[in-house]
Amino acid sequence: MPTLNFQQQTKLLSELKIADTSHVKFSSKLKVLQQSYEIHVSDHFVIRGSTAILQCQSPPAIRPFIKVMLWLREDGVSIGSPGTIGDKYNVLPTGELLVKNVVPSDTLIGYQCQVHHRLIGESKLSSTAGKIIIREPHTSLPPTITESRPIIRARETERVFLPCVGQGFPNPTYRWGRRDGDRVTSFHLGERILQKDGILIIQQAAIQDTGVYVCELNNSVGQDKAETKLLVSAPLSAKIDPESQTVDVGKMATLSCRVMGHPVHSVVWLKNGSPLVANGPIKLVSRDILQINPIRREDSAMYQCFVSNDQEVVQGSAELFVAGKSTSVVYIPNFWR
Repeated sequence: MPTLNFQQQTKLLSELKIADTSHVKFSSKLKVLQQSYEIHVSDHFVIRGSTAILQCQSPPAIRPFIKVMLWLREDGVSIGSPGTIGDKYNVLPTGELLVKNVVPSDTLIGYQCQVHHRLIGESKLSSTAGKIIIREPHTSLPPTITESRPIIRARETERVFLPCVGQGFPNPTYRWGRRDGDRVTSFHLGERILQKDGILIIQQAAIQDTGVYVCELNNSVGQDKAETKLLVSAPLSAKIDPESQTVDVGKMATLSCRVMGHPVHSVVWLKNGSPLVANGPIKLVSRDILQINPIRREDSAMYQCFVSNDQEVVQGSAELFVAGKSTSVVYIPNFWR
C-alpha cells in the first residue's frame, strides 16, 4: 500500500474528525488505514428464478472510505457502476449487485467488484469472485424478503433507489405502496416514479416524497412485507434580515432569521457568540423572529441564528447598532408595573 503524503495525512485528519491530533493518536489511526487489505465477494444462494444479491465486502476499519466503482464478470465483461439499471443486472447506489431471474447459466461464472479508497486514492479489484448457487425447492415456499432498508436519506433532486428483494416458490410478485396512517395506498407509476422488479426508483426526489413506503411480496402460499422510511432533505440556508441596522435607544428592533431548506430541527440565537437569553425586553416572538423592545445600549451587538438538522448546521448573522444616550430610557420589568 502506498505511503500517505502530507496532503493525504491532512485530509485523513479532517475525515476522521480527530480532536486530539497528537502524534500517538494520529499514528495509531494511520496504522490501521495503511494496513494491507483485501476486498471479497462471497457466494450467494438463491432459488431459481429469484434475484441474487452480491456484496463487495471490505474490512470494517476502512469501510467508510471505500466506494464501489464497478462490477464485472470473472471473464472481464463489465456489468456496470452504481445506479446501473438493466434487464439482467442492477447495481444499487450503495454498491450491491442484483442479478435478476437467476438461471443455471448464471452459476457458471464468478462476479468481481472494483473499489476506490478515497483517502489514499487507490483502486483495487476484489481478490475473490463470488458465485451464484441455485437452490431447487421441492415444495412451495412463502416469500421471504432478504434485502430492504429501514431508512434511506436523500437530497432533493437526487435519484433514489428503494430496494426490496426476496425469494419464494413460486416466484413472488412485488407491489409497492405508501403508508397513510393505518392504510397503505397505491401510487401512480410513471416517468418520475417507476418500479423495476423489487426496486422502487424515484427520479428527481422532492420534499413531498418523504414518507413510509411499503414493499409487499406475494405468491400462492403467503406474503411478506417490509417498510422503508424515505427522508428527503434540501440544503439549509439562513440569513438574518436586516443584516445591519441602527436603532435609537428606547425604540424597538426586530431581527428575522430567514430559513430555507428541509428539515429544520432547531434554530438557536446567539449574541456576540454566546447563547442568547430571552428575558426582559428581549423576546422570541417565534422560533425565527427576535424582538427587542425597548432597546438599550447594551443590546448593540452581533446577532447570529444557527439552523441545524442531523446533517448540517448553517448560520446567518447581523449587526445591531444602538444610537442615543442610555440615560434617556429605563426598562421597567412587567411585574413592577
